[in-house]
Amino acid sequence: KQLSVLLDVGAASHTPESFERAISAATSIVVSAAHEERPIRFFTSAGFEHSTGTVGLDLLLEHLALLDPVSEATLDVVIGQLNTRVDGGLLIVVGGAISPGMAAAVRRTPAADAVVLVACADPAPAPGPGAFVVDATVDDVFPTAWRLLVGVSDGSGGVDHRAARPEGRIVLGGATR
Repeated sequence: KQLSVLLDVGAASHTPESFERAISAATSIVVSAAHEERPIRFFTSAGFEHSTGTVGLDLLLEHLALLDPVSEATLDVVIGQLNTRVDGGLLIVVGGAISPGMAAAVRRTPAADAVVLVACADPAPAPGPGAFVVDATVDDVFPTAWRLLVGVSDGSGGVDHRAARPEGRIVLGGATR
C-alpha cells in the first residue's frame, strides 16, 4: 500500500527547532519507506507534491534538505484536498503545532486506511480515535518513538518498549506509553 506523507512547512506553526525536527522526521519516514520499496506520495503545505516508488528518492531528499518555512503555507487547504490525493494506505502528517481542529480534520479523512500525526511543536494533539499520535516536541525523541510505533525489534526478537520512556511521549490511540 501507498504511504502518503504531508509535511507542514507553515512558518506560523513552527519554531526554528520544531521545523528542523519536522524535516528530520519526514526524512526518516521517507528513507525508511524507500528501503522497504513502498511507493511514497509526499506533499507539503506549500503545494509541493512528489510521488515516488524506488526512483526519485534523491529528488525528494534534495527538496527536503533545501526547505525553509513558508509564511503563506496553509495546512488546512491541503487537508481539505486529501480525499482527492490519497487513495488508501497510511497517511502521516508531520507538523509543528497541530491544533485540535486540524487534528480532528485529519482524523475525519476517509481516504486513508490509517493516520499518524507527528507533532514537532506544542501543542501536540490530544489522543483520540482515528489517528495515532507521536509527540516529537522534544529533540531526539522522534526516532525512538517511531520505532516503538512501528514495532522495531530490539534485536532479541521482542519490541523494545523502554526506548520511548522517560521523556519520549508517544501516544497511541489514546494510551500513553
